Amino acid sequence: SVPSETSTAYSGPIAISSSTLLRARVFDTGLAPGPLVSEGYVALAADVQNFTSDIPIVLLENFGAGGVPGNSYQFVYMAIFEPTVDRASLRNAPDLGTRAGIKIRGSSTAGQPKPNLALETWDEKNADRDTTPLGFPSESDWVLHAPYNFDLALMRNPFIFELSNQVGRYAVRTRFVEVYLNTGGGSLAQADYFGVYSFMEKIKRGPDRVDVERMPSSYVTEPLVTGGYMSKIDRLDPGDSGFGAGGQTMGWVYPKEEIVAPAQVAWYQAYVNAFVSVLNGAGYRDPVNGYIRYIDPDSWVDHHILNVLAMNVDALRLSGYMFKGRERRLEMGPIWDFDRSMDSTDGRDDNPRAWKGTGDATDFFNYPWWQRLFTDLDFWQRWKDRWQELRKD
Repeated sequence: SVPSETSTAYSGPIAISSSTLLRARVFDTGLAPGPLVSEGYVALAADVQNFTSDIPIVLLENFGAGGVPGNSYQFVYMAIFEPTVDRASLRNAPDLGTRAGIKIRGSSTAGQPKPNLALETWDEKNADRDTTPLGFPSESDWVLHAPYNFDLALMRNPFIFELSNQVGRYAVRTRFVEVYLNTGGGSLAQADYFGVYSFMEKIKRGPDRVDVERMPSSYVTEPLVTGGYMSKIDRLDPGDSGFGAGGQTMGWVYPKEEIVAPAQVAWYQAYVNAFVSVLNGAGYRDPVNGYIRYIDPDSWVDHHILNVLAMNVDALRLSGYMFKGRERRLEMGPIWDFDRSMDSTDGRDDNPRAWKGTGDATDFFNYPWWQRLFTDLDFWQRWKDRWQELRKD
């Protein structure tokens, strides 16, 4: 609980005999209360006291609050232990200890025993607090991704995200970690081990993530209304209705659906509709007034190549993110969700000599918007040149 002026005053060392979150605050007559501070202490059962790892360890403790919900964030204390002298140990002081919130994330994977988790780092009032875990740029929103049923190698997303960053297209940064999650109370034990996860950034607007401008709801006339926006072709977030544009159902990433202004929705819809109308028109190849007026073709080529290379069976139709900066053209990305790719257990992605997966896997070169783009010989040549360039190294 939050200490008040009537709480027990500190008078000497406090004995800690079980997992505890200790909160303190200074009060003095005639002065404003001091800042509220917390420190977490997690008791270790005998079978986990000597656990070490050559990758960071993430410990999540909810002090007996029970299972992790899927519709709201649950309070946890999070501690991260990074390797020192090649090994991370739970006996060391954590490199980061913070209040945080977690919830189950994902759609088709939401019920799996090894859950994907959305993670927010919090301040003392449970509001977002920017932190720099594992050397990442400062932010408050993170993902603990749990490869489980499709990606038995545990590395498909980190691998393709790294390739994207190497070719100059931002994808979320990742670090492999081992996770302990204690929801049953008592001391942390080996039974609370959940395995290897990818600790990664969440796709979000920001200078170190998707670098588009802020979009207050008051920005409703040009040029301010022209960006920044982030949208996706994907399953909609709970409670969202999405919007139609260019023959696709899309969802808002930024601004969020509940705060985006109607005039901004109308402007963005009109922009995407104009792009697709011109793309399907007679003069679509015009180097000035054709489709290239609306999209950054190099970003579209890179996005497409990364999905084709990995044979991502859900590409373009799911997790298809795009963004538009102010007075800039529409760009594709960041890439996301490659569990079903590169000979996963899905089965539609097991032929490295083919240019698309089997069954109902996405037909990369004949999917809406893309099929028309590939009828432009200049776009095709841009794609081929980039493919050959990236193959060199």
